[in-house]
Amino acid sequence: MLLIGALCLSTAASGATESHTARGIEAFHNGSLPQAAQAFEQALASTDNPSARLRYNLGVVYYRQQRFRESRPLFESLSKEPDHAPLAHYNLGLISLAQERQLAAATSFERAFLLSRDDTITELARRQLARLDLDQLLHDRPGISRRWQSLIELRLGSSNNPRLLDRPQASSDTFAELLLASTGYLTGNASNGLRLGLTAVNRQFQDQREQNSAALSAQLSYDWQQGNWRHSPGISHTWLFDRRREAKRRLSAHYDLERDLFNSNGRGDLSLTYSHIQARERFASLDGHQGQAGVGYRHHLGNHRLYGQYRFIRDRRDDFASGDATAAPGEESFDGFFISQSARRHQLTTRWHYRINARWTLTSSLQYRESRFDDPLEIRSGEQQRSEDRLDRRFQATGGLRLRIGSHGFVSLQGTHTDNSSSLELYSFRRNTVAAGIGYQF
Repeated sequence: MLLIGALCLSTAASGATESHTARGIEAFHNGSLPQAAQAFEQALASTDNPSARLRYNLGVVYYRQQRFRESRPLFESLSKEPDHAPLAHYNLGLISLAQERQLAAATSFERAFLLSRDDTITELARRQLARLDLDQLLHDRPGISRRWQSLIELRLGSSNNPRLLDRPQASSDTFAELLLASTGYLTGNASNGLRLGLTAVNRQFQDQREQNSAALSAQLSYDWQQGNWRHSPGISHTWLFDRRREAKRRLSAHYDLERDLFNSNGRGDLSLTYSHIQARERFASLDGHQGQAGVGYRHHLGNHRLYGQYRFIRDRRDDFASGDATAAPGEESFDGFFISQSARRHQLTTRWHYRINARWTLTSSLQYRESRFDDPLEIRSGEQQRSEDRLDRRFQATGGLRLRIGSHGFVSLQGTHTDNSSSLELYSFRRNTVAAGIGYQF
């Protein structure tokens, strides 16, 4: 971790204050932190109007002594003075890092970055933000500190096609959605620790109740760092409670690998996931497994954050069939269909985040997914037979705006357009969704 800068010489002060300050600076340069702290404390007590440099010097010494609770209020007082605010916020970020408070550290570094006109402070703050990646703390790399981090968000929105039907049959509906997430280390920390993550989401529609959905997920990962490489193997279990889905629960094993690139301005990642899927009773024939492999790269460029990822997904599911599969073609008793649920999917995703200022953030993402199914759709009725291959191409665009309120609160607005074009008209659909939310992270 980068150290706070050297002590600053004091400006003109009273004789006693100046004498104590001079002794403190000399003791500091001689490596005697206790004597330096004592001298600066005496200087502080000898004046009713301590200078910014005196408070800064004492804050530095307290920090070096790991007396973070005493160091913090000194820099907080400096953060209220425009001339000293950028450096004070940067130092507050270092204190938060030392206390394993990553979210608070990111907030302080961000303020230092936006307020500073000094190239050195700006660059130091930018590098710290690149390491922390605030917007991904609860998503891509949740729980990177020992301290638990949690998120609560309530969203209200509208979808013009909740049932994913083709356009003539589509109908709109409004919904309310609640998201709860919490993550933290049971033992150790990001360098070597066991991390637990819990997520719950519940979406309720006003009219189309059959589209209501709920899910609960628990993830256990072991994180460790080896040089510039970060490893994260683990397992997760997801329960789905909505009746319209064919999956009832999903048990997954994953291995994630990350590495900082280009002097911490970029980060490459590799992920491997294997999942066993248990379907609901009415879809019992859809039991199976899924494998995923992904490679991505994230880059920080000033206030911009860019991310790109390619992911290959292989579904090996039992196929869905109805009717008398043993009947020979031409027999009048035969009436049924066969639908393949096994597919090879190629998925490309790009994300862009732009910090407009300390409070406003603009986000957008584009995703393209191509799904080619192993076997054709077959429908038989008496002597008639229909067989068609299925190829889906889905394009999704999302844009959002987020306003931070205080240190923990936020409001958000998001819109998503999805267009799925399928060789089988039955599976083609378009959907537009808009939602506004209010949340609190701590």
